[in-house]
Amino acid sequence: MRQCADFFKHYHTLLAWAICASLVLMTYFHIYIPGGFWLIILFIGLFFEGRIALNGKNRYQISTKFKVFVIITMVFSFLFMFLNFFFHLAETGGSQPEIVDGAYAMVNYDGKGIKLITEQEYYHFKCVEQRFFCGHLLGFYALCMTAYLGNKKSEE
Repeated sequence: MRQCADFFKHYHTLLAWAICASLVLMTYFHIYIPGGFWLIILFIGLFFEGRIALNGKNRYQISTKFKVFVIITMVFSFLFMFLNFFFHLAETGGSQPEIVDGAYAMVNYDGKGIKLITEQEYYHFKCVEQRFFCGHLLGFYALCMTAYLGNKKSEE
């Protein structure tokens, strides 16, 4: 039990990144998790991770083998975050899926333009929206992981 607690203490940012990555991966299989509670928890966690990353006293030492993984993760995450932003805009056309008067619709961000869609399209666009938010969290959690790279050399 102690080893599990030590692992979580040292690699909680990696765990949060992995949760975001799995949520992004699930959207490609059209698995949508309704509700925003999980998103709020990930956003709050990001603020705590950022605070820990900026506070030098609580940093932990990363082994040399793990540093390569963190660098690759950071590059992949930022590339994905950048490309995902433009793919999201291209696919949604600057609108979001909502239920308006009992009908599925794509609504512009100003709330004026409404295009009716099917239920299947609604859940597809909800997956795209989930991928958009989780993709950005992916990049920011990777940024928090890279804050630990500048530490003293760890003893292996």
